[in-house]
Amino acid sequence: MAKYFKFDTKQIRFVKYNNDRTALQFVDPVDGPLCIASVNIPEVPLKDDEIIIKNYSENEGVLEDLISNNIVEELHTVPCGFTEATICKLLVNPDDYK
Repeated sequence: MAKYFKFDTKQIRFVKYNNDRTALQFVDPVDGPLCIASVNIPEVPLKDDEIIIKNYSENEGVLEDLISNNIVEELHTVPCGFTEATICKLLVNPDDYK
């Protein structure tokens, strides 16, 4: 369970990074952005339906919430600075979350 904010699938928004990869953020309708749950690592190859999830620091627990709500499927981890991030397959259509 997300440790630092209340997880709500209604707050999910998909946007694009500058390199056209998918980013996942949580946005409260009143308070605005809560967090960016993804990370962009340009040197890591991704398929079009894959995303890298940041499940550490202020995002701790968000991966488990995304999996249990059938938003993503965990594939494997990749190095990300001094820690790791998780490559996931998107199980939803980002266009449905606008």
